[in-house]
Amino acid sequence: MIRLYLIPELGKKRLGKLAVRDVRAFINRVRAQCLCCKHGVDAARDVSRCCALKGGQCCESHPSVRMVQLIHAVLRNALESAVREEVIPRNVAKLVKVGAPKYKVNRGLTVDQARDVLKAARDERLYALYVLALCLACGAVNCSACAGRTPPSSVAGPATVRAAR
Repeated sequence: MIRLYLIPELGKKRLGKLAVRDVRAFINRVRAQCLCCKHGVDAARDVSRCCALKGGQCCESHPSVRMVQLIHAVLRNALESAVREEVIPRNVAKLVKVGAPKYKVNRGLTVDQARDVLKAARDERLYALYVLALCLACGAVNCSACAGRTPPSSVAGPATVRAAR
């Protein structure tokens, strides 16, 4: 990250002169740059696909929100280290807010889909693991529905599986 993003963009800027607007402009440039064009990926391929073609067609392969967040975190941590070492008076990267990535929450399986999974896995060696995983994901109330019994009317909807934190 430092070699590919920070040094080429901010390497010539003195730390004492680095301002919030410089960091914000850097983050905006990172968001806007095509990764193939920046790193010369297409020029190094045997058969060019997009950016190195005649006419300069760009694939618009921008960095993900998470990648931008990581680049900002590396810069922020480096500047924080410089503040601790008393090289600079304040960390200007802390003042720039970078949005967090939005992840889709899985809706989980319906009771019928859970039954289909169990039917497909009936002859598998790890069938008990599938049953256990579905029972834990659905909860104790839905477990009877996953095991093939008639589901109670209160649990006929989809079961939601969320990561434990």
